[in-house]
Amino acid sequence: MQRSQTVDFWNQHHERQRNQEWIVHPSSNSLVQKIVPLLLDLIEQRAKGRATAKGRTKRGDEEGDDGDSHGGPDGDPHEDHEQQQPTLNVLEIGCGTSQFSKEIFTAIGKKAHFVVTDVSQVCIDSNRKRDAAFLQESRGRFHYQVLDAVSCKDDDENDDDDASLPINGGHFDVVLDKGCLDTFLFRSARNVHDSLTTSLMNRIVSWLGDNDGNSNGKYYIVCSPRPKIKVLRDFQGWNKIERFVVDDELADLEGIDDESQDNTSTSSSTRQVYLFICSKNDNYTPGEGPAFVDVYQKEADNH
Repeated sequence: MQRSQTVDFWNQHHERQRNQEWIVHPSSNSLVQKIVPLLLDLIEQRAKGRATAKGRTKRGDEEGDDGDSHGGPDGDPHEDHEQQQPTLNVLEIGCGTSQFSKEIFTAIGKKAHFVVTDVSQVCIDSNRKRDAAFLQESRGRFHYQVLDAVSCKDDDENDDDDASLPINGGHFDVVLDKGCLDTFLFRSARNVHDSLTTSLMNRIVSWLGDNDGNSNGKYYIVCSPRPKIKVLRDFQGWNKIERFVVDDELADLEGIDDESQDNTSTSSSTRQVYLFICSKNDNYTPGEGPAFVDVYQKEADNH
């Protein structure tokens, strides 16, 4: 029943407040522009890798050519089309009614595939209706889709949500999160690594990989008003975490009273926004060994 209750809650939330957004930054472009250079760099890396692999294949074909080949620039009508195909796959979880991914997609020149998801069907239907013209112009490179990022197995519903993700077998280069993780952290006053956050982290790691198991240059990017996130710090699935302050301006938080968030109450619901970029740890496999380790305790034990 827990999953059904969660879905019902968010459906009702988005029915009542269709235009609210979790983090509303005065200079929303600042948040987008922190992420765009990383994605453009990844796109360039992927394009170079594809060109190198294609060059090797072409040389191999030429070495075995019997003189009757129709390959090459003049013989392959699909070659130009293939070169124009995006080399980067991006997933956003817990999108709400935000246009965050839409702004990033536009800023990088539509040079990637985006799958933008939320657990609420009401939310996704609303976004599809709002952005109908944009979705058509994206030519299949931008999707809105219902997805339960946790998929608790405590009811009779189908748990194979990610099997229906429309690109690359449900594997991605980047996972964006502008509020999904925060939703779970606000439920836990002590920020304990419970089953929900464990499941969320493990699913994200499982999405960050190609079908061939290659996970080089895979990133989980989190936007949050929290200066420190213990779940990220202690999770074994990340081998590096970088934190950036978006800028000096404070952001509004959607309908949140600061007194309910933590013990540092202030008179307003504005906070500094931070960007966490987590690089995937190739040595971690979900379900094998502990998901979390207390970094500070580990350092103390080593001394």
